[in-house]
Amino acid sequence: MTIKPWTKLGKPEILAEGYRKNLSRQVFTDHTGHRQDFYFFEGVDWSVILAVTSSGKIVMVRQFKQGSDSISEEIPGGSLDSNQEETGVVASRELKEETGYTPSKIIPLGNFWLDSRSSHTIGHLFLGENCTRSTSPTPDQDEQTEVFLVSFKELILKITKNPSNHRTEALALMRAFPHLKKRYQWQIIWAFIGLMFK
Repeated sequence: MTIKPWTKLGKPEILAEGYRKNLSRQVFTDHTGHRQDFYFFEGVDWSVILAVTSSGKIVMVRQFKQGSDSISEEIPGGSLDSNQEETGVVASRELKEETGYTPSKIIPLGNFWLDSRSSHTIGHLFLGENCTRSTSPTPDQDEQTEVFLVSFKELILKITKNPSNHRTEALALMRAFPHLKKRYQWQIIWAFIGLMFK
């Protein structure tokens, strides 16, 4: 069977917008030739960073998230100010703003679709090496963050205990693994072995 792409008819119509996001409607002709309205929830691309300190701890933040209506624990990240902004610059900026930490080096870990069916928004992943606390956090006016550090083992336990809340962390950790120091790789391996025999 050959998969046939849908065909766009005209341009998208923006139905609502705010907080740098919008809801739009795009008309398509589907693979059977039928006309369908399809709705997209759009935002600007964003970057997240798995920030590892020189002592091998991972920098994380707690903050309230409107979508889950709960306080989330996550690696730092945020939206690009514009789609012209460099994603690595955004990762470093958001890390510093949310946590006060600065990396000595950042390594790109690729990107991923936020939701390939209902959005064109892309997330960009980075590893931050040898992160040090250089200043106090300066979150945006509508943000309130609490900074905390976890070991690789603690992060893996968070991911396995509640994977739906930590899918970005799981992807970042998986992609960062080949770039991590050997001692951190072994910490991750032993953490998984411990889970297998728990």
